[in-house]
Amino acid sequence: MGVALLAVRAGNDVFGSGHGAFAHALAMWFQPAAFMLCGVAVLLRAWRGDQRAPWVLLGTGLTLYASGSVYFNLASASGDPLGFPSAADAVWLSLYPLAYASLGALLHRRFAHMRVAVWLDGLIGGGVVAAIVAAFVFNSVFDVSVVGGAAGA
Repeated sequence: MGVALLAVRAGNDVFGSGHGAFAHALAMWFQPAAFMLCGVAVLLRAWRGDQRAPWVLLGTGLTLYASGSVYFNLASASGDPLGFPSAADAVWLSLYPLAYASLGALLHRRFAHMRVAVWLDGLIGGGVVAAIVAAFVFNSVFDVSVVGGAAGA
């Protein structure tokens, strides 16, 4: 099902004109459908095996992210912009702590013999990488996306 959805999207991008009702519907609903399919697949993975909790967390996060996109598409269909922050933003942001908890649970199970100091080293290393990326990437992104101190379109 996911491969068929991806093939339809790729076919429309390569051969489609980008106009019309089908192209509009595909542009609006491809991303929620893809995240929902991924979320359902991960939740089905949780049914088998002994590591249910991490997969339930990740599947729930992906499904909630898709639900936020569905809400956003339906709420903004009338043409009125949603307020910021909206309920869609809250649901979208729920993916990150759920994915982090899922990854932490999977890593903890695989590396249960590691001490807290090793986990702390990993957290510090991740913070250093994030700081380096922020130093080099954020300014160029802000130059493109921020105009006169406000977010640009």
